[in-house]
Amino acid sequence: SGAGLGDTPISLLRNFVVVSPQTDHGWKARELAALTQSLTEQAHLKIDPQRRYVTGVSMGGAGTISAAATGLFAAAVPVCAAGGDAGSIDDSIAVWLFHGANDVIVGSEYSDDAHLTLQKKRKSNPRAADLKYTRYER
Repeated sequence: SGAGLGDTPISLLRNFVVVSPQTDHGWKARELAALTQSLTEQAHLKIDPQRRYVTGVSMGGAGTISAAATGLFAAAVPVCAAGGDAGSIDDSIAVWLFHGANDVIVGSEYSDDAHLTLQKKRKSNPRAADLKYTRYER
């Protein structure tokens, strides 16, 4: 365990990175790419590109879609995404969308549309990465 980190396994201290940026103005793919690249290049973090995952909720869900479009992540999990251009996500990136049908803040149509866009885009590509959508009806 690490100093001041209780019973945290040493493997997590050495092999696990979580970055949780905050914003009050939305996310742009260029900003997210710069942040990701600075973490891997300037901070000298050796993060396997095939094990980089991005997730976010609401505005962060839209940021997740933008981040996935940079091609710097292996998988993306947007949760009740409030927008984003899902069509710009490369077929090689796995995507699992989540949304509640009764979401009164961010309508589920955003995730419905993103899922449909990705389905259509990946339909003719047998090598496309996994695409899932969990839509909670209650």
